[in-house]
Amino acid sequence: MASQLLLSFISFGVSVFFIYLMIKNILYVKNLKKEENDN
Repeated sequence: MASQLLLSFISFGVSVFFIYLMIKNILYVKNLKKEENDN
């Protein structure tokens, strides 16, 4: 029982981490495009 809970917690953490990375990449790309437009 405890191992199943741990597994679901780990998979939840991994998916949250990937979503965080995706959002970070999207914001980074948006900032790059903004800087290009300013120049």
